[in-house]
Amino acid sequence: VDGMPPFLAVTDSGTYFFTEIQAGSKISLKVSMETFISIVVSIIIMAALTWFINKTKAGKAMLAVAEDKGAAQLMGINVNRTISLTFAIGSALAGVASVLMCSAYPQLSPYTGSMPGIKAFVAAVFGGIGSIPGAMIGGVLLGVIEQLAKAYISSQLSDAIVFLVLIIVLVVRPTGILGKKIREKVYGGRAMTKTTKNNFITCGITLGLFVIFGILSFAGVLGSQYSGLLVPIGIYIILSISLNLTVGILGELSLGHAGFMCVGAYAGGIFSLLTQESINPSWLRMILALIVGGLAAAAFGVLIGI
Repeated sequence: VDGMPPFLAVTDSGTYFFTEIQAGSKISLKVSMETFISIVVSIIIMAALTWFINKTKAGKAMLAVAEDKGAAQLMGINVNRTISLTFAIGSALAGVASVLMCSAYPQLSPYTGSMPGIKAFVAAVFGGIGSIPGAMIGGVLLGVIEQLAKAYISSQLSDAIVFLVLIIVLVVRPTGILGKKIREKVYGGRAMTKTTKNNFITCGITLGLFVIFGILSFAGVLGSQYSGLLVPIGIYIILSISLNLTVGILGELSLGHAGFMCVGAYAGGIFSLLTQESINPSWLRMILALIVGGLAAAAFGVLIGI
């Protein structure tokens, strides 16, 4: 989305919020609107999905279907509808992540989602397949490792370094950081209550660190260059959760996340171009583009899940 004023800018002539910077001003701190929206959207998705999986009937139905489809159907759960809903949510998250990615890095092609889709799997493995809190931690680790590799080693070798770390994780801890070797899953009584509590605690800690890091970056304590680090971290978190939702939680293999990302990116981009003159301010157009991209990807996800 072109023409968006920065969310925050500190210059020698004053501090600006949602306002264009005066020409000739010396900028000491600048946080783009794309960065701010990406961080807020990532936090909302992390919190909302954690609550959805652990507290709603639909979320518990996903866990039940993942454990035993036959038993879930005997208990009155509509298995096909649950699978379709899971693919719709996972696809929508992939579409939202792709719009955020294209807003932060204005480049779009039919192959836009190929490498991020692979990295989403890497992040999911880092945290542990089947764990939403693990997906969050995996997204953070992937973003930090990639950005540090680009900054201090080589931008050309950053992807290779990420995959090298993946190999090390698979050798040392194949189940991931929060993954566990479980012979038989139990989703009732105290076991379910303890799992839910641990999930909320882990997600709360991850969210807290993410927010604190963002505040320190915005305040200039860590330097303005670190605010850009939060964008890829947020995108990887969303993608990792999206893939973990279908592969880890539901247990359904999904090889089309790159396609969902491409659909979401193109839908959001086309909407943004068509409404460039009619919808203002530009940040509102970006938020609407996120919704359109997510809905378009979700529509294809439902077709896959049927």
